[in-house]
Amino acid sequence: GSLNVLSPATLVQEKPLLVETVLQLIVGYSGLCLKNQQGAVAVKLITQVLDSMSLALRALHPGHRTVLEAYLYDTALSVCYYMPQDISLSDRAESFFQQASERYVRLGHTNRYCKCCLRAGAVLHSQGHKSEAEYYTQQALKKLADAPVSSLLAVCYQNLAVHTLAQQRIADSVAHVRSYVTLLRQMPKLGNAWMQQFDNTQWLVLKAQELWPSYQQQVGMREPQALGGLGQ
Repeated sequence: GSLNVLSPATLVQEKPLLVETVLQLIVGYSGLCLKNQQGAVAVKLITQVLDSMSLALRALHPGHRTVLEAYLYDTALSVCYYMPQDISLSDRAESFFQQASERYVRLGHTNRYCKCCLRAGAVLHSQGHKSEAEYYTQQALKKLADAPVSSLLAVCYQNLAVHTLAQQRIADSVAHVRSYVTLLRQMPKLGNAWMQQFDNTQWLVLKAQELWPSYQQQVGMREPQALGGLGQ
């Protein structure tokens, strides 16, 4: 039977939920599991869904099936971000991105494609693949090149500031910060929670820029000492 939304304590007989509704419920429940520190349950659920997806969705209209497949692969990518310790799932992260992004492009869902790129960048960054993370984030930026000013565009620059800072490319990081600060001036109604994150990133990057010369000097002083030690 199926849940009766008007009377949740009872079941509706002979009326099973639509498969897309079931999958959306599973995705929503997986999100709750991650929020409640039950990541292992989320991993198990999304893995089972992906393994049975082709059979479960075979009767759907091709366009509808493509939307759901993109949604599920994108969700799996999110689970990878929150569960980096699950190596078996994390190893599939790039594959999840390729599967989801290819479908978003085919569907013409630009914003979802860009968010998927940012998500992949975050996962790769956490795995230590900084240059790859920057590359995928740049793909989102290119896609939004002709788009109107938006918070998504600002987030692209913010993430690029973080990716380049992690690669010790201070000048590039500062340039990305300046780009999103310029955009934020055109979005005065952006919420305080968003603004706080942008401000935090700006402070961190500018602080790194301030301390960078002394850091380089310290590294330069240590390297000759290390070489001298090797010579002895």
